[in-house]
Amino acid sequence: MNSIKTFLNGLGRGTRVFLLALAVIFVGAGITQASTSTTIGTDILTTGTLGVTGLSSLGHASSTMLTAHSAYFGGIGSGATSTFATNGALTLGGALSGTTASFSGLASFLAGATTTTLTLLSGDTLTNAAASTTVLSGTLSLATTTTVGLIATGNTTLASTTATTFKVGNLGTQLSKVWAGFCVTESKAIPATYASSTQTYMTCTPTNSLLLTGANVVLVQATSSLPSWVVIQSASTTAGGLISVGLTNFSTTTGVAAAAYALNFWAFQ
Repeated sequence: MNSIKTFLNGLGRGTRVFLLALAVIFVGAGITQASTSTTIGTDILTTGTLGVTGLSSLGHASSTMLTAHSAYFGGIGSGATSTFATNGALTLGGALSGTTASFSGLASFLAGATTTTLTLLSGDTLTNAAASTTVLSGTLSLATTTTVGLIATGNTTLASTTATTFKVGNLGTQLSKVWAGFCVTESKAIPATYASSTQTYMTCTPTNSLLLTGANVVLVQATSSLPSWVVIQSASTTAGGLISVGLTNFSTTTGVAAAAYALNFWAFQ
């Protein structure tokens, strides 16, 4: 110790000040280095709590992994905690946001407070309103190629508050309404004429109160209530949602007494 003191006393005043300044600089640099970055070449094992107050970066050589028996993530005092369970399942305490989500397996969207809604890019929503009922808020457009289409395996209803049209095949007829039902004719005798040019016209009233118009095309089919020698020659819709049918009795001698008949029909628009 005396030799170091003798050495320092032998130096000039200026030299001693210079050496002291260098010592302060090096010690300060060491302290700064220790406070900003520390490299540990071995594993860190703690049985207590590891606290990190700043941002943490997990660098990697080939992959980066964070392994825990179960892990919890959340803001201090926020009350929202996201959890990684021991089986790898992630439970979010808040919203998931990002630019791309990729799932290699099944993805389940479980119900919220009332319904489960998936909001698409431009604002349309896909909602599971009830069991076996899924509602799309916008229009579903399919590719126009012959190899792509909409396949429905259950009951399908095409409904709209304005107008819904459909057609089968590229060259099919565009339809907006299709009805099926039966109607009951007025009671009227059908004389034997044996001539298709002489028809007996009857008004047939649909039993299901369908509002037919003159724009509808109607197909009428006889039932067993109509005598076998009486043929339906013509049919058309009339005002008031009724159907007019023309009947011909092809018997030469046997007339048909007045009676009402039930007829099946299909109507298109």
